[in-house]
Amino acid sequence: MKKFEENGFTATVTDKVVRWEIPIANLINALELSPENPSEDGENFVSIRRGKRKDFAEFIAKALMYECDQNTGESYIEKALSECFRKHIFEDYKEFAKYPEDEE
Repeated sequence: MKKFEENGFTATVTDKVVRWEIPIANLINALELSPENPSEDGENFVSIRRGKRKDFAEFIAKALMYECDQNTGESYIEKALSECFRKHIFEDYKEFAKYPEDEE
């Protein structure tokens, strides 16, 4: 098993699955510290109500899975993967990938 941690996110890779974890507290911090969330006095414009942390997390999980980019029709998760594939596998040679010019 391999584990990667950065900016409050954790990715764990086993032989069969990749699992991403975001503690709800870190998800709330991401919302509250977003540059899109300032108010006139510098305080957070939007914050999460007490007792509604799980509701917020469920909303974000559902949005990431089912909401679609208007231009591509991809869910936000699919879009993130597509962008990663494009930038790091399709455009750069990777040892683990087989490319058309590779010999058998």
